[in-house]
Amino acid sequence: MTSISAGQARAGPAVGAAKGRAVPKRLLRVLRQLLTAAAVAVAYYFLTTTLLTRFGRRGFLIALAVLAVVMALRAEFGKDIAAIPKRIRASRQRTRARRRAEREKEAVLGNSAAVGGEVKEPEPSPPAPEPATRQEAEARFREQFARLQGNEIGQEAFQQFLKGFHFIDPQGKFWTIQADTGKWSYYKGGEWRPGVPLGALTRARLPSGQ
Repeated sequence: MTSISAGQARAGPAVGAAKGRAVPKRLLRVLRQLLTAAAVAVAYYFLTTTLLTRFGRRGFLIALAVLAVVMALRAEFGKDIAAIPKRIRASRQRTRARRRAEREKEAVLGNSAAVGGEVKEPEPSPPAPEPATRQEAEARFREQFARLQGNEIGQEAFQQFLKGFHFIDPQGKFWTIQADTGKWSYYKGGEWRPGVPLGALTRARLPSGQ
């Protein structure tokens, strides 16, 4: 005798139920195709009868031409037409998922408001400072200084520009260009000392107290 394990015994009814559900679906599909074919045949019969009664042999030729066009369109676009219901179902599923996510978000916001908390959207982090070469920094300084000399900006705007015109090199030194001399200087020991930066520079803010 063939032994049957407990897992196979439990799987047996499930497999049978799945097959039982698959059979009605297959029958429904076949019935739908038969009904569609019958409807097309009836429509074509009435069309042919009407054309024959009205136009005679010419009507029969017209009916054949119509049938050929219908068959050609079915062969060309049949798959696309059959896929329309699937696309509609997929669109409805996406809509339901989006609405479900919106409801969950509203529920979270409502619970937070109920306990007195404020939910804020996360703010985007500021972009990292881009490295600059010494030549680029000098060109930027000359541009602003020329605008000051040409009265395009005032002394206050130029001083505001200088407050943010600081750089740091890979060794951790802070650099700037002095407005009175137009020369580079670095910060050390509580004072600015003349020098020339050699490595890459990155815009930076001076620590408080310097």
